[in-house]
This record gives sequence, structure tokens and C-alpha cells, in this order.
Amino acid sequence: MQNKQKILVLLLLFFLSLTVGCDKTSDPTTDTIPDQILEKTFTLGGAPIEVKVRLSDISLPITDFLTMTVLLEYQEGVKPVPLLINAEVYQPLVLIEKPAYEEQWLQNNSYIQQKWQFKFEAFDSGKFSIKPFEVYFRLEKDRPNDLSKWPVYKIVTEPIAFEIEAVDIDPNAKLAEIRGFILPPFDWYPLLIALLISLFLFSTYFGVKWYLLRDKPGVSEIEIPDYVKIALQSLDQLDADRLIEKQKIDTLHTRLSDILRSYLENYFRLKAREQTTEEFIRDISHSSQFTGDQRNLLLQFLRLADLVKFATFEPGSEASQNAFKSVKNFVLTTGKKNGI
Repeated sequence: MQNKQKILVLLLLFFLSLTVGCDKTSDPTTDTIPDQILEKTFTLGGAPIEVKVRLSDISLPITDFLTMTVLLEYQEGVKPVPLLINAEVYQPLVLIEKPAYEEQWLQNNSYIQQKWQFKFEAFDSGKFSIKPFEVYFRLEKDRPNDLSKWPVYKIVTEPIAFEIEAVDIDPNAKLAEIRGFILPPFDWYPLLIALLISLFLFSTYFGVKWYLLRDKPGVSEIEIPDYVKIALQSLDQLDADRLIEKQKIDTLHTRLSDILRSYLENYFRLKAREQTTEEFIRDISHSSQFTGDQRNLLLQFLRLADLVKFATFEPGSEASQNAFKSVKNFVLTTGKKNGI
């Protein structure tokens, strides 16, 4: 009887030892951010706002993509100005997708979070950095009755270094490994039959339409407004008002912005008057309607106009005259396709 009790005790101790051995605590390092991800935080004094810039990798091969995440975390009472990052900040990287944006209220921490995610592709190897950029914001407690005097604060980031590594391609690799999916032989007969049916329906429709309208008087064409001419006339009138001599710089830039946005909306069918500067520049960043120089001109002018309008920035007479000439030159060069 005593031997049985000893055996039972030994078995119980054995199972307890197995249980203790299996109950291993998790490695705390698994919950931390991987070493390859770099995040930097920027603030301004005691302002209730933080700017976090995060890179997906600090060293990656040229065949991979680099992701940059910009987080604005702020409390109620902070009014951030929409983020706009110039291409010079991330050169020589190339932005390959429209930046993803989302906003959420983090109830546990009682603050608002705005998130922008940029996806880049590299074409050169070497050591580079994300250059400093500026984030503007206002404080609700500073808001005056005259909004033109509402102070604007800015947070300036610091350079963030990263490295793009070259990748060697094996010249002895088999072609089958890289040739990809091979399409099956294409059967042209269904396509040919569909084209013949479409041609028959097309001819029948227009034949019946011609038969029904053959005796009716023609309808005169609607005259399309010459939006290039309208924009140039507006610019000439603005020049004749001599607002620079009268030191009405803010009025000049407001009217210049209205003329340019109206021209872009009417001539190119863009939503220039409905969008913010950030949204408009983001939508035309990969548009084939404009050259790189024209996109840079639009970016520089619209940012200057926003600073004059919302940040009470005074660019001076010479800069205002250059802005006027840039807008007029943009209308002239983009309107040449219509013979202007």
C-alpha cells in the first residue's frame, strides 16, 4: 500500500514538472517594434501635439519598397493645417501611390490621430535621408475675431537617414524562373463574331436615326467658351488694378488664386475650387496633363497663396509680381493646344 502511494506521489510530481516546464513566459522583445523600423517624434514646446515620422526600414534592398508613415497626434483645441510634403523631401525616392490617409479618435488616450502613409520606390543605391519638412497648426484658444491675425505655429522635423542596398542578379538563373505566367492560345472567333454583331447594331442605330431626322432642320452647334481667353482677360484686368502699387498684396494673391483655380476647373475639368491645396496637388501628382515644371509651378504658387491667405504671410512686391507672371505664363503655355 505504501509503495502504491509513493508511486502516485512520484507520478504527480512528474506531471507537475512537465506543466511548469511548458509554462514558459513569452519573450518581451516580441511586442516591441522591430529594429529595422525607425520612428522619431517631434514636438514644439508644451503644445498638445506630436509629429511622429516612421520608416518601415532603415536599410533595404533596391528591389523593395520603402514606406514612410507620418502621424499627427493632438488634443482637442489644436487645428492642424493639411499636411503637404514636397517631392524634394524624399528625393531620390519616387512616390508610386497616392498617399493613404485616415483619421481616428483614440478614446483611451483622449486625442485625435491623423495618419498619412507614403510608399516609395528607389532607383539608385546608396545612403540617403528623408529631409526636414514642416507641419503647421493653430490653437483654438488663440483664435481672434479677425481670422487673418490667427497665429500659425510650425514643427520642423529632422533628417532621417536610410540606406538603399544594391542587389546582384544571377546571370545563370533559368529563364523559366522569371518569365512569369504564360497566356494560353487566344481564340479570335468569339471576338470576331462580337465585333460583327456590334457593327451591325451600330449601323442599324445610326441608320434609323438618320432616317427619322433626315427632314428636320439642323441644330446649330453650341459655342464653347474660350476659357484661356477668359483667364487672360481676368489677369489683364488684375494687372490694370495695380494692387501691388496700392500695397494690397493679400487681395492680389486671393484674386490670382481664384483666376487660376477657375481656369484649371473649366479648361482641364479638375475640381480645383472644391479641393484644398493638398488634395489638388495629390491628385495631379501623376497626371499626364502637366509637365513636371508645370506641377512644381502650381505647387509653389498655391502654397504661397495659402500662406498669404491663412498665415498672414507677406511675400513682398517682387515675389508677388513673379507670382503674377508665373500664373500668366502657365495659362499661356497650357493653352497653346487651342491655338492661343
